[in-house]
Parts: sequence; C-alpha cells; structure tokens
Amino acid sequence: MEKVFQFNHEAENLQNALSISNETNKKIQEIILYSSATNYLLGRELFDNDNERPKQLTTVTGDLEKALSFVETEEEKAYLLLKFQSLQELMVECIGKYRMLMDAKTSTQRNKAGMIIQLLSLKMEEQLEEKDAEIKEHFISPIGLLNRIRFVKESRYDFKKYLEILNKNKSEINTFKVDSFYESEASV
Repeated sequence: MEKVFQFNHEAENLQNALSISNETNKKIQEIILYSSATNYLLGRELFDNDNERPKQLTTVTGDLEKALSFVETEEEKAYLLLKFQSLQELMVECIGKYRMLMDAKTSTQRNKAGMIIQLLSLKMEEQLEEKDAEIKEHFISPIGLLNRIRFVKESRYDFKKYLEILNKNKSEINTFKVDSFYESEASV
C-alpha cells in the first residue's frame, strides 16, 4: 500500500500532522458540504415523495459517493474520509433548519423560523468565544451552512460555479437574510 501522508508527530492538530494545506482542507470541507446539500436538493426537486427518492440521494453513503467523485488525489481521498462524517452530519442538521424555513407558508412563520435560526447561531457564537483560536478558525456557523445550501441551488449543481459563488460572497457568508432563501427558491 502506498503511503499517502508524511506524518508530523510534533504537530498540534490533525491537519498539520498529516501535512494537509489550508487550501486542501477548505476544498475538502466544501466538497463534503456541497455533496450533501446537492443530494438533498436534487432529491427534493426531482421527486415529490421522500419514499420515491433513490437511496443515492438520501443516504450517508450516497453523500460519500458523490463527495469522493470530486477528489483528485489519494491524499484528498484519505483526508475526505477522515473529515466526512462530522461535516456531513453538520449539513444534515442544517438541512432540517432549511426545511423549516422552506415549509413556512406565511411571513409570520418565516420570520419565526428566521429568528430561531439567528438565536441558535448567536448561542453557538457565544459558546465559541470560550474556545481556542484553532476551533474558531474551523467553525462553520448555521447561517454559513444555510447560505451554502442557497449557493448550491444558485450554482444549478455545478461545483465550480458553487465555489465561484462562495468566493464572491465570502464576506457575507455568515449574514442571514430570510427573504434571500425564498427568492432563491422562487428563481430555481
């Protein structure tokens, strides 16, 4: 078996111990989040009933299969496998919040859903203040995840376009505007 990583046993975190660059770390993170959101959204768009959706669009293994299709090297594949479960679970939890927003029929319901999401984000950010810098650097807010779902839709399921949209909106990724979710839903 080919050795994928050059281990640095003196490093203080896993990414550095595996000699993974920040660029590769970010790429793998976005691949996992994009793949999970894409499978959910495609299943929702193409099938009226949850039971009709193919397993590739509704299971963890379906999300993993899609994510693995985007990696180019054995190093990326190995690192994706290490990070996959925690990021995929984070996105699945966020999809629940997204569904709450999308299922809201009246403006009052939409505003309530938006306030709940903002309160959850504020609570998480408050707890984050007590953490060290490394944890803060890798933190993804619920609002950031919700915006990524919106960017997946705007990209029309094109990963390169998704990354372009993400980079273009980098400064606003953690900004929450309830109406933008409904506008993006209506435009697709």
